[in-house]
Amino acid sequence: MPVDHFSYRDARTFNLRYFINVDHYLPGGPIFFYCGNEGELESFALNTGIMWDLAPNFNAAVVFAEHRYYGKSFPFGNADNSTSTLENIGYLSSQQAIADYAVLITYLKSHGLSMNATGTANAPVVAFGGSYGGMLAAWFRMKYPHIIVGAHASSAPVLLFLNANGNFDGMPDPASFYGITGRTFQNAGCNPATVQRAWAALANLAKSADGRNFLNNQFNLCSNMLIQQASDVSWLINYIEDSMVSMAMVDYPYPNSFLGPIPVPAWPAKVACANLNFTVISQTSDQQLAAALNSAVNVFYNSTGAATGCVCANLVSPICTQGLAQSAQYANLSWPWQTCTEMALPSCVNGSTDSFFPSNVTFSPNLCPWTPENQANYCQNTFSYFDKELFRPTWAMTYYGKNFAAASNIIFSNGNLDPWAAGGVFSSAEGIVQAQRNGVTLIEVEESGHHLDLRQPNTCDPPSVIEARRKEYQIIYCWVVPASCSSFVPPSEPPASVVQPCKYVYNGYPWAHYTAPQSGSADIARNPAILIFMLVVVRFLSI
Repeated sequence: MPVDHFSYRDARTFNLRYFINVDHYLPGGPIFFYCGNEGELESFALNTGIMWDLAPNFNAAVVFAEHRYYGKSFPFGNADNSTSTLENIGYLSSQQAIADYAVLITYLKSHGLSMNATGTANAPVVAFGGSYGGMLAAWFRMKYPHIIVGAHASSAPVLLFLNANGNFDGMPDPASFYGITGRTFQNAGCNPATVQRAWAALANLAKSADGRNFLNNQFNLCSNMLIQQASDVSWLINYIEDSMVSMAMVDYPYPNSFLGPIPVPAWPAKVACANLNFTVISQTSDQQLAAALNSAVNVFYNSTGAATGCVCANLVSPICTQGLAQSAQYANLSWPWQTCTEMALPSCVNGSTDSFFPSNVTFSPNLCPWTPENQANYCQNTFSYFDKELFRPTWAMTYYGKNFAAASNIIFSNGNLDPWAAGGVFSSAEGIVQAQRNGVTLIEVEESGHHLDLRQPNTCDPPSVIEARRKEYQIIYCWVVPASCSSFVPPSEPPASVVQPCKYVYNGYPWAHYTAPQSGSADIARNPAILIFMLVVVRFLSI
């Protein structure tokens, strides 16, 4: 893959990793293509069950492409060499990644999917992606409509930016990210007044030596990262807020380990809130409130009790990464670099619109207003080679735009529990009326966290999620088989209620009016957990 797609002065190439499965592919079938985002490719292949489930219904090939500078796709050999200098890390951007995907698809179609498959030259390609991957999928369709016929962009905050003029006029309120998180927890049973008292309790305890000692012990903080002064409570609050954002994202109706090695329970926000409800709040001590916050945090970080080591809770301190191997430290710099160049994604806490997160507590972090200057300062502290001129928080809206009138064939789906819906595309977006005439579809999914509709179907999925998937199926069908769109027979009606106990449903979903022929290994293909190891061919593209 070219290191630089956009100049003619650099002829270097690198190996881009991708997974490919043609178990259900038949000539004339489509290619379902996942736009890899900020992480190793295995995670996305294991957490995007919708593609595996749809493949046999469409005779489709399935491809997952890794984002450059993540996983095993580092342009300069490894994470260390690729991110330790400005000269090398400067080729990390969404524009370069999308160009990678366009080149890869063109290569696969012209080479029979590299699997001796036939009939691939004219195969329609549908891009899928969730979160940043959803942003890439949507932008892919907008920039390369001749390469892909459509894009399913789930939980894609493509509008969570400064506008091209450097302000928030016509853009989402940066406070809405934490506002949605707080709303998710309030709807899950949390009392905002109790939570506000708990934030204040942390600040009160941090003022005294005895209180700091209590916090250090209660949260099991590591000896090299203890609360030693009152202002240190800021990073402890940030640590707790981060866990709450994560729980809102994965507020799924079944246990999952999508964001970490230790699974969270079903509806984690509800479980966390159960730890924060006191009958008589006025009689609750600061120590009790702090302990309750710690119990709520551990719903995300240690729900099973399996984690026994100390906690390094300062998420922005180099001290908390010193235990990592050097390669892991550099690998962790890829996404921070993107947020320090084009992916600023502003968010902040505003007490006037959000009654859940602390805005009046001394040393509260993440307070509004969000400013480019503060973000650039963080970047200078993170990257020794960073120059503030490299920070371009308006570039995404300049390059991709916020007016969708010219867009076509994109599904923008957003869950109402998901904080990232703050930057999603809704009916108020510029140009959206014309875009909907062009085939852009907006789907708002109740009781849904972060791109739940992309995940493997589950017996505990809410009816709203099942219905969203049925709509998505029909739209994709019409993209892939436009000549038969008018005669499309809708899938069966979704079940009236969830089925306990929760379990994944493999190739048993009421998708469509027909079932395509399946290969002899179809039974294996029903379980994505073993697809990576048994059916997926792992390849590196070097052209």
